[in-house]
Amino acid sequence: MCADQKLKLAVDIGGTFTDIMAVHGNKVAVEKVLSTPEDLSIGVMSGIEAAVSKLGASVADIAFLVHATTAATNALLERRGARVGLIVTNGFGDILEIGRQRRFDPYDLERPKLAPLVPRNRVAEVPERLDASGKVLVALDETAIRAAFASLRDQGVEAIAVSFLHAYRDPQHEQRVLTLATPDQIGSETPVFASHRIVPEAREFERTSTTVIAAYLAPVVGQYLRALSAHLANRGASRRYWVMKSSGGLFDSETACAHPEELVESGPAAGVIGAASVARELDIPDIISFDMGGTTAKASLVSGGVPAMNYEYEVGGAAHAGGFLQKGTGYPLRVPVIDLAEVGTGGGSIAWIDTGGALRVGPRSAGASPGPVCYGRGGTEPTVTDADLILGYLDEVGSGQYLGRMSLDTAHDAIRTRIADPLGLSIEDAARGIFDLANAQMADAVRLVSVARGVDPRELTLVAFGGAGPVHAWAIAQQLLIGTVLIPPHPGVYSALGLLGADFRVDQSRGVRIALAAAAASRDLSQLFVALETQATQEMKGQGHDTSTIEVRYAADMRYLGQSYEVNVALPASTPIDTRQAEAAFHEEHARLYGHANIGEPVEVIIVRVSTQIAGVPPTLTGGKMGSALPATRTRNLHFDGVMHATHVHSRHEVTANIIGPAAIEQADTTVIVPPGALVTLMDNRCLRVELEGSST
Repeated sequence: MCADQKLKLAVDIGGTFTDIMAVHGNKVAVEKVLSTPEDLSIGVMSGIEAAVSKLGASVADIAFLVHATTAATNALLERRGARVGLIVTNGFGDILEIGRQRRFDPYDLERPKLAPLVPRNRVAEVPERLDASGKVLVALDETAIRAAFASLRDQGVEAIAVSFLHAYRDPQHEQRVLTLATPDQIGSETPVFASHRIVPEAREFERTSTTVIAAYLAPVVGQYLRALSAHLANRGASRRYWVMKSSGGLFDSETACAHPEELVESGPAAGVIGAASVARELDIPDIISFDMGGTTAKASLVSGGVPAMNYEYEVGGAAHAGGFLQKGTGYPLRVPVIDLAEVGTGGGSIAWIDTGGALRVGPRSAGASPGPVCYGRGGTEPTVTDADLILGYLDEVGSGQYLGRMSLDTAHDAIRTRIADPLGLSIEDAARGIFDLANAQMADAVRLVSVARGVDPRELTLVAFGGAGPVHAWAIAQQLLIGTVLIPPHPGVYSALGLLGADFRVDQSRGVRIALAAAAASRDLSQLFVALETQATQEMKGQGHDTSTIEVRYAADMRYLGQSYEVNVALPASTPIDTRQAEAAFHEEHARLYGHANIGEPVEVIIVRVSTQIAGVPPTLTGGKMGSALPATRTRNLHFDGVMHATHVHSRHEVTANIIGPAAIEQADTTVIVPPGALVTLMDNRCLRVELEGSST
């Protein structure tokens, strides 16, 4: 193949479907297969083989494969990670139980805390101690380390985490533990994760939690990633492929095995990257990315073409109907994560009635097996997809080949017996209630990334994708008074498309405490930034990149003296560091976030961050059809605001002129619903721009 004709493949595993996009020159093939939770590689390989065969190629022809996975997230949510042992400084054995005195609801005294990923009986305390400057107060007791190894080995641990107090300042004791962790001491298959390698930052609870998460995920994620490598090699392809990080960057599969903590929001990050890319093509810098799949819906704010980043994430917390991933409900994860609001509302979310007689939707999902009732795969509980079918938003004959023929009768029966009859409603009203409640929950996620941050959603464009996103986007936009919705090409598999254009990225950080007013501040900060840049560049080189094309970014987490939280501030990527400029940037960012700045107050740097990136090259999708050929334009009844409308149904690859709603635009991977009075325009990059009635844009 010529250099510009390489076969590129993207794979995104979701809770219900696995999406595959294959690109060869200007030819595109998409495939959507049911995920196989019992062994994710089965669904992945079947989808890969089907996609490449559509292009007349084979797996051996794949030149570039990039992958987003839910393996890490699901292992945490389902509590099926490794049996982990933890080694800590003497006196800190209860660190995971104590955590922080932070409550999601301070008035709810009965809300149970999440059980630690490592129970107290698998936590070993050993004598060692550094002070906050890194000075050794108590030498490491190597006899105690060997005894801890023996105890944990006898308890059958599958991975070990090591987190010593102040190891971020001087890792010598943790480094010695790694040296002592020989196969005869811990076993040949037991990985050891040291906190200074995972997150060399202050705050021992968050650092310990992140290190434990890495150890907890390592065997599960590593087994899957290596199995996929073996499948690819057995079919003649390269064992090396690229994996999406929670930050939206890519790293190679071997590095991913060593840093599974960076995969927790792998799939959702890919969708945000794709949404930002398609918006930049249309010169729309400020958007809200909205991704609705089978299990969850995710929203993210993109300002100036750049997704917002979160360095204090929590995983495994209150992501459920009517709530969000809130501080104090999950496990702290101190890695860069694209800032997302996520709710347990998707196409497969189950509708149910609580003990008070109120209708609820989610967070439980029918998933890939058995799936919604209308799929005919054994499901019995009504879902959002079943409601969509009853309201006419989906076609009973199945607009996607992966669904086949959907059953309207079974959807009616499930909603009638489980929802309509108990509530005294008609089937259509019950379906409308499910639809409206699901939309209200997802609109709350959009508010969290916009209104809650002081951003007016009416001034933004909603970029909607995911298998169910284009079905619901119009209703969510109406609730939030958003005037314009953008539907990208191949929205049902759009996270996969985002993968193909993602940047390669390495992040490095170091915990410090440097007062900007100190005489040596510029020198000390400059030395740290240079050291981290060198380290990140070497890691890029180790992954096979040409480092001459690297873009370097500097940032620092800063605060006023006495504050207990920091503000992340971007800085010019050059040395020496101008401390006055850095201080002014902090005041400006603090004022933007909190509405005030205390000019003249002492400012200190707590964490230094360096990111090295190599720009990805998004595929140009200008040729070919939008999806499989569908029946000619026809009419079916759709419900809008309680009124049934005879609505024209279009095939997306036949859309060439403007369309006035009501309309349904179908393609192989989703259906775009257009409400009455809305105007649909086909853009140059093949996006559909939907301007809602009454919009000022």
